[in-house]
Amino acid sequence: MVPERPGARLALVIGTATYTDPGFRRLRAPAQDVADMVEVLADPVIGGFTVTQVLDRPEYEIRRAVGVFLADRRVDDLVVVYLSCHGVPATACWTRGAGCTSPRPTPPSSS
Repeated sequence: MVPERPGARLALVIGTATYTDPGFRRLRAPAQDVADMVEVLADPVIGGFTVTQVLDRPEYEIRRAVGVFLADRRVDDLVVVYLSCHGVPATACWTRGAGCTSPRPTPPSSS
């Protein structure tokens, strides 16, 4: 078992594989990365975390999920935020008009 400590053990696991910017190819790994991290972090013997996962959501939903996740955290909480996505310098995003530190995810289709 994971050692007892004050506060909650909380993890937010985010994965983005598809992007609106055609300059960023679709990634193969994020879905499996998220599944693997959720399994390890949630395992009571290994991580013992309460896990929230966000997979292939639009940028505004990811931002909202991060805000909601962090909003009620306390000083004694142990928090993990994990990202599996393209990583690019902020200047590259600003040049491409994304205005963020990683390319914007593609919104899910309505079909």
